[in-house]
Amino acid sequence: MNHPNLESLNSELKRLEERVAMIESDRAEEAAEAAKHLDLLSSEHAMREALLQFTQEIAVREGVPAELFVERFEAAKEWHRDRFLRMVEGVDPDLAAKIDERAIHDVPTEEMPPCIFPE
Repeated sequence: MNHPNLESLNSELKRLEERVAMIESDRAEEAAEAAKHLDLLSSEHAMREALLQFTQEIAVREGVPAELFVERFEAAKEWHRDRFLRMVEGVDPDLAAKIDERAIHDVPTEEMPPCIFPE
């Protein structure tokens, strides 16, 4: 725009307004997607916490010491996480490697998840 005139300035302003509208629309879509994702995460978090609470209450009623419950619960959680990471590895080994930061000795080797309650 070497010698701007009213028409060229008006045209440029209209172009900028269209770009701003497009950016605002994109941001609104991203915000809506983020809200959906957060809603899903909050539901998953609530479900996990409720299941943990339920399991803890059963353990207390069965007389399982809290330390033992926590130890076995964590072991079971790691086993299930490892199973999930193995599924990811089957689809995208690089992604699984980026997610999994454990040392080799921390990877569960059991074929079945550990029992949370004493046998």
